[in-house]
Amino acid sequence: MIIDNGYLPEVVCKNLITIYNNYTSFYYDVNKTWVVEIKNMRIKNIKEIKPVIFNLEKKYSFLKEAKLVNNQIVKWPEGSYHPEHYDRRKNEIDKWAFFLYLNDDFKGGELVVEGKEIIPEIGKLVIFEAGKIKHKVNKVLKGNRYTLAGWYIWVMKII
Repeated sequence: MIIDNGYLPEVVCKNLITIYNNYTSFYYDVNKTWVVEIKNMRIKNIKEIKPVIFNLEKKYSFLKEAKLVNNQIVKWPEGSYHPEHYDRRKNEIDKWAFFLYLNDDFKGGELVVEGKEIIPEIGKLVIFEAGKIKHKVNKVLKGNRYTLAGWYIWVMKII
């Protein structure tokens, strides 16, 4: 597991929350969260998010060995949580997941990876092997938690 405190500057985090709040097409997830898929956003907004992903993959080059299959900005309102789980898709097991805290003005909502509680801080990045390591999100007790999240799967390379 990698924890990178202050990976993303506060101004960028706030901008991503603004992009989220100005967006009109959300879907409601089973965990009481409101999700915006990056791939469904307007081009202008994608252009602002793309450098975040590019720089992430540049700094952590092992991510390039896998394929980013989903990334999203998620609003976790008061009462939302995600029980302990592994990340899996229909016929795939996720290799890596990343979570970036975009704010920290809420109570609860800690990411817990292998029993280790990750304290929310603006711009904090967490990367771990999502298909192998159990993780969860504690219940948000007060306020709204915003995250930028992404999932990578293995890519078979033919030699």
